[in-house]
Amino acid sequence: MYFENVPDWTDLGLVRTVFGKYGKVLYVSLPKWSETGIIKGFGFVEFDSKVACEAAVQDIKDRAVEEFKPFMGCLRVMGKVEWLGFKERIQSLKPRLRFESPDREFIVLVTGLPEHITKTQINDMLEIKPWKIEYKQSSQKAKLIYTNTLDTSALLRCQPALLGRQVSYSMLNKHI
Repeated sequence: MYFENVPDWTDLGLVRTVFGKYGKVLYVSLPKWSETGIIKGFGFVEFDSKVACEAAVQDIKDRAVEEFKPFMGCLRVMGKVEWLGFKERIQSLKPRLRFESPDREFIVLVTGLPEHITKTQINDMLEIKPWKIEYKQSSQKAKLIYTNTLDTSALLRCQPALLGRQVSYSMLNKHI
C-alpha cells in the first residue's frame, strides 16, 4: 500500500502501529531526503494479506487517521495496483513539463548562513520563493535568483533571518 501526507516526524514504529490495526505488517518504507534525512511525506506498507491491505485502504480513504489528525487534513492511501497506475500517469506527464530560463534574472546574495543548512532548507524558509538557488553546502552564502524585481525588493524588506539567524542580503547586478 502507498500512503502520503504524513508529517515529517513520522517514524517506522508509528506507521507499524497505525497500519497494524488492519493486519500483520511485513514491511514499512519511509523514503527520506538525502540532504536532510527528513522523510518525504509518503511511504509504503506491505501487509501479509491482500485482505488486510484492502481493509486499510477502504477504512482510511476520505478520513483522517487519529494519530496524524492534528497535523494534516487526510491521509491519502492507495493499493499497489492503483499506485502503479498513478505513478505511470506522473511519468507520462514529465516530458510535457518544461522549465525555461527567464528573460531576466535578479540576484540576491545571502551571506552568513549556518554551515549545516541545505538548499532545500533555504528554499523552505524563504517567504518569497526564488526561481533558482545557487548554493554549495558549507559555503555560508547563496545566490537567490528571481525573475522580477518586485520579489527581490520584497525579500530584502521582509526576510531578516534564516533558521533564526541574522543573515545579510544584498542585491547584485541584474542579468539580462
